[in-house]
Amino acid sequence: MIALQHYQLQMAGIKSLKAVLVEEASHRRGRTFEEWSKAEASAVWLAARDFAQQHDLRVPLLAEVVQVERLACGHCDYSSKWAQYVTDLMWRGQDRRQKPTPS
Repeated sequence: MIALQHYQLQMAGIKSLKAVLVEEASHRRGRTFEEWSKAEASAVWLAARDFAQQHDLRVPLLAEVVQVERLACGHCDYSSKWAQYVTDLMWRGQDRRQKPTPS
C-alpha cells in the first residue's frame, strides 16, 4: 500500500470511528458514567472491528480500545484523539507497504 492510500484509509477509519463515538455520546443524558462509558467503548470497538475486517487490518481488543480511551481523556479534541488511537491499533503489527514481486 502506498503512503497516500495508507493515509486516506487511516483518515477514513478515524472519521468513521469518530462519527460512531459522537452518535453514541449523544445518548449520555440519563445514563450513569459506567453505562455511557461502556456503551461508547462498545460502539467504538464494534465500528473498529467492522472497519478492520473490511480492510484486512488487525481487529483491536476491547481492552485495548478502553486503554487508549484513557490516553485521549483530557485532550482538547477527545473524540478525534480516541478515534486516532484506535485506528493506530488496527495498523499495529501490519506491514502495509507494497512488497516487490520477485522477477
